[in-house]
Amino acid sequence: MELAARIYDCFRVTGRGAFLMFEFASDTAKLRVGDKIQLRAPTGEVADAIIKGIEHLKPLKRVRLYNVALSLEHPLHDELFEKNTEIWVAGEGESGSKTG
Repeated sequence: MELAARIYDCFRVTGRGAFLMFEFASDTAKLRVGDKIQLRAPTGEVADAIIKGIEHLKPLKRVRLYNVALSLEHPLHDELFEKNTEIWVAGEGESGSKTG
């Protein structure tokens, strides 16, 4: 598993679920729709999830170079996660990562 990103904010959109705004932890990390990921909270809680979608956002105030959020498949589609929760993804050749 590779640390791909950290969550810096979360919000819900009525009828669409929760969105997790994140920053990449490395220049080589990649996240794709369909990837199996692991969310590791600062409290030690761990949750396995699948990426349902990735959205590019245009905030009112531009603080970061880019603003991207991801949504998750059920049953975590409506969950909000703590700031600094880590997003881990299977590395190349590891099972659990969608190929193609």
